[in-house]
Amino acid sequence: MMEENAPIIFGGKESLLARLQNAESIWRAEKLPILEKSDEIKQAFHTSDRILLEAETGSGKSTASPILLLEELLSRNPDAHIVVSQPRRIATEGLADYVGSKVGKQYIGFHHRQHTYITPETRITYEIEKSLLNELLRDPMLTKYDAVMLDEIHERSIDLDILMPLLKQTQKARAASGKPLKLVLTSATVDRDKMLAYFEGAKHVQIPGRTFPVEEEFSAKTIDTRDLIGAAAERTEKIVREGQDQGDILIFMPGREEISKTIDLIKQKISDPDIDVIPLLGGDETTNAYKQSTGRRKIIVATNVAETSITIPTVRIVIDSGLLRTNVYDGETGTTELLTLEHTQSNAKQRKGRAGRTAPGKIYYLYTKEQFDAREPYLRAEILRTNLASQVLQMKAMGIQDVHNFDYLDHPGKEKIDMAIITLKLLGALDAEGNLTDGYGKPMSEIDADPHFARMIVEAKKRGCQDAVSLLVGMMSGRRSIYDPKFYPERKFTDKYGRFIIPGSDFLTQLNIWNEYVENNTNREKRMEWATQNGINTYSFYNAANERKDLLHEWRTNNDRIDLSEESRHAIAVCLTAGLMDSLLIRDSDGTYSLASGKRRGIILGKNSVLQNIKPPNVISGAIRYIEQIKKTFADFNMSSDEKLIREAAPYLPEKKKEEPSIPLSKPETFKPAEKPPEIPALPVSPTYQPVPFTPEPVYRPIPKRRISFKDVLLFIPRSIIKGIRKIASLIGRPFAWVFRNIRRLFQPGKKKK
Repeated sequence: MMEENAPIIFGGKESLLARLQNAESIWRAEKLPILEKSDEIKQAFHTSDRILLEAETGSGKSTASPILLLEELLSRNPDAHIVVSQPRRIATEGLADYVGSKVGKQYIGFHHRQHTYITPETRITYEIEKSLLNELLRDPMLTKYDAVMLDEIHERSIDLDILMPLLKQTQKARAASGKPLKLVLTSATVDRDKMLAYFEGAKHVQIPGRTFPVEEEFSAKTIDTRDLIGAAAERTEKIVREGQDQGDILIFMPGREEISKTIDLIKQKISDPDIDVIPLLGGDETTNAYKQSTGRRKIIVATNVAETSITIPTVRIVIDSGLLRTNVYDGETGTTELLTLEHTQSNAKQRKGRAGRTAPGKIYYLYTKEQFDAREPYLRAEILRTNLASQVLQMKAMGIQDVHNFDYLDHPGKEKIDMAIITLKLLGALDAEGNLTDGYGKPMSEIDADPHFARMIVEAKKRGCQDAVSLLVGMMSGRRSIYDPKFYPERKFTDKYGRFIIPGSDFLTQLNIWNEYVENNTNREKRMEWATQNGINTYSFYNAANERKDLLHEWRTNNDRIDLSEESRHAIAVCLTAGLMDSLLIRDSDGTYSLASGKRRGIILGKNSVLQNIKPPNVISGAIRYIEQIKKTFADFNMSSDEKLIREAAPYLPEKKKEEPSIPLSKPETFKPAEKPPEIPALPVSPTYQPVPFTPEPVYRPIPKRRISFKDVLLFIPRSIIKGIRKIASLIGRPFAWVFRNIRRLFQPGKKKK
């Protein structure tokens, strides 16, 4: 007879336990390392509500440990439910699919944004960290879960760093209510002492290494960064030609461009029909990369998305470029730059772990052992190197007012938090006192998107143009141009795409292209033919359409035309302005642009911008990017703007203040200014204008082997300082003009010299 409290939906508690134990038996037969300590792990789950599971790559921490945890929980609660967080969405589906194949699909679910597979029988849900954060916003007690497992905590994503202190609070509240919540932290390369100090009382369990040995080979000499693609292709060709190492090959490159070039070069060197060369970037186009082989050998070229969670069991050889691409926040300018950096020893260890999953493997490092030893042990937490606006918005929505004194594992610093608050005030999400606003802030917090994009969607729903704006958000968030760079590269942009251009706006121009694209979207063959003839990247449109579907929470086809009437164009412009208020650019006398905040200068309009030859006084930009190789900043996705448009988009912004009397420099020693929340800056915009061709004013320009005149400036600088700057210039081998421009940056406290 069935127990009274057994869940009828899956035939009783015993049937689920039997499935879990069967999966455990299969993995034990495969000698999965984590099962060697299954009794110790179960005991830790039984006796402690906080567990740090330090498990080597390939040990089964992401697959088997949730099964062991669920077995323990079912002994107390037949309806037990676990959520396992992942840093990337591609892992949620991959892990759910794999574990579900062992236990039963109905018991294992996944969730990321609007992509969900959860049944009434689901007992383990794999979910991205952002989705779990949104669940906490809706239900701070996480009442549907008995345990939370935070996987791959070494990645220290910004969402994870907000989740951890919130989960500590939830644990405390659940314990007081008599319904404790278990918290399990897992990683292969975690900073153990730091985590154990933060999560007081946590039980630590160490899991042995991988099943098979992985041989390491470092480069005998230093390889220039520019030669890494060639080095990777040559190594791959040698491996295939000599047949010395069998199995699939996984190559790590920092980004899409390097992956594309590496694949092209490998295909030039290797023409074997039995070998597939596949990119793996984390999007929908990478699905085939981690599926079981169909008989052909694979060469997979990936970003660091392949470092964790994704298991490609057929990989035997790894080639590591030693680089990764990540967002780095510039606190001085308030902008985030996508930079290519050397990875850490922790990253290298993760990449090594991708080989040798089911047989002995080998990793080739494209850097020397000395270079490896000189690298940082762990990646700097994302919260220390990116914009916090999204997280501060979520915290405010949860009722956390004092975001400066929150229980951060690594405090991001007052300046970063203040910058996030100013950003949210510019977007209308916070009022002057820093409180969440009902009109903008609350609905923005309910949209799973960057606050800038969320602000656009909120405005678009009011103005009835959400189809167009959500599609543009998809284009901007995709970080991939719709224009094919291989399409007549010698021709000017206006010559190639002139018939699509809507003057004054890259956004409207791309919507115009979209409309013609969907008219030719009757079948895949016609769509690809049209795109090739017109130099359009169809995958960017495909991604944008999917993003629109996620944002609007409803199914849309790829054949929806956008209304581009005059009324609709104006509404779209207002929505874009509302969301990009902190990306207002002011034209300088030399034809380049500066942020309205004055914090970044010398911004150049991108070559694919319709504003390139017009250069209006004010520009709103949807993408400001810094190219480190040439040390220049470009603005893409632009539209002309004016004060009237800005006032309509953001009526809450303060008027520009008149000059106030100067305050005497001397104050009584007892005087202490009151602590004020960061204020919204008044934006210096030009009045309305008519776009006309722009002729640059004459300026001094840096020319090789020619001095730049600073006489008008130097008149007001003491001679002793000038001499000091000249001395610094000679000591560091830089021109006087360069030192003059960068003197503040050189000696800013807290910044290391490189």
